[in-house]
Amino acid sequence: NATLAAGFELTTGADENGTGTLTATLSDLGATGSGGALVDIATIPLTITAVNDAPTLTLAPTATATSDGNPTTLSLTGVSTGPADESGQMLSFLASSDNLAVIPDGSIAVTGSGATRTLSVTPTAGSSGAVTITLTAMDDGSVANGGMDTVTASVTITVTAPPNALPELTTN
Repeated sequence: NATLAAGFELTTGADENGTGTLTATLSDLGATGSGGALVDIATIPLTITAVNDAPTLTLAPTATATSDGNPTTLSLTGVSTGPADESGQMLSFLASSDNLAVIPDGSIAVTGSGATRTLSVTPTAGSSGAVTITLTAMDDGSVANGGMDTVTASVTITVTAPPNALPELTTN
């Protein structure tokens, strides 16, 4: 009785879901009363609900850029919507800068498709400083039943101003 009162827990493998049954056989092993062991068998239907897994992506933690008006590109690798059963989902990206004077949010873009994508940033011309870009990938799965639909990665970019051009001397 103490075992039944404590309850029991069913642990499944990662990403397992579906329906099944649990058959429990209970016996007093003849420990009390007369007439031998008493046995009861119960069949319990189970439903294991699938949940959405978070998307994945990898971004280098640091990078450098020059504020010369040209974009700097960084590789995003391991980009996915999650396990194979979620491959039909769509991904969207949201990127933000913590130093808008050096890299404004509007100068950040994610391009490409599949597992390898590109994060492009264009620093403000002539600016310098450290900037942390936070990138969030969101799939169109849900968060129902404890699911996860976002993953976040950050990169700190050290931006340097381009060297000043030397003046040109022209003679006649």
